[in-house]
Amino acid sequence: MSHDLKVADRWFEITETGDGIFGITEPYVHAYVRSNAWLVSGSTSHLLVDAGMGVGRLADELASLLDRPVLAVATHAHFDHFGGLAEFGIDWYEEPCLSENIDLVAEVRRAVAIPIVTGEAIYSKEAFFECLAKRAADILNPDICAVGGISAMLDIAAMAQPQAVVMSPHNYNSTLVGLAATVHLSAVIPNFRITEYFVNFQDLCRDIAIASLPVRDGWIDLPTAPGLGIDVDVAKLRAHPHQEATHRGFRQYWDEYPRKGYTPQL
Repeated sequence: MSHDLKVADRWFEITETGDGIFGITEPYVHAYVRSNAWLVSGSTSHLLVDAGMGVGRLADELASLLDRPVLAVATHAHFDHFGGLAEFGIDWYEEPCLSENIDLVAEVRRAVAIPIVTGEAIYSKEAFFECLAKRAADILNPDICAVGGISAMLDIAAMAQPQAVVMSPHNYNSTLVGLAATVHLSAVIPNFRITEYFVNFQDLCRDIAIASLPVRDGWIDLPTAPGLGIDVDVAKLRAHPHQEATHRGFRQYWDEYPRKGYTPQL
């Protein structure tokens, strides 16, 4: 006897609000856990904000509207926001849940048809070993400034490579010293994919640099100067003395970067 349950003939409700903007809801989902997804039609592409739970196929429902490439994003790491993202060619899903509970990250990886990234909040080789042993990620994004430098990153990459896990280094610290170390590391590991680059730090870091890392079409040439291949203007750096970080409460959505009107400071 089959126990398959039939999905509603029309799982989604799509409402045009005007100017190429469409509201998308899942009326059969309880309002408490229901996301309000949106499709915004631009001149060259569509923006899809949230993708529902993945019960019905959202891409099929939107087929008549999708006449241009789609940029799909999820506003929250919760099932009702990202459940349907796999239908839109998502490259990866980063930090689906806190990496402190690596078993939960592994559970998400087994259930979701999108490559899973974790590692920016993992700080030791032992913790990365556990992450790999539990098959919790397809891509690791450790930060060279947080895990112990180049030698530690080499060890992590060496552990990941025979597990068919690639490296996409986190690089929040700067586009100067931290990035230079990351670029050199990336050039010598066989499982490197892409590195993070914070555009909003770029002008500040170039201002204090004698020699920096120019970016051309998304690529950085490997520096050939001694050491890390960059240099810092100490006098300019001293113009930005250390400041104690303020004590803060829980992180809020408006703390994410880059954001409008934000100017980074040393």
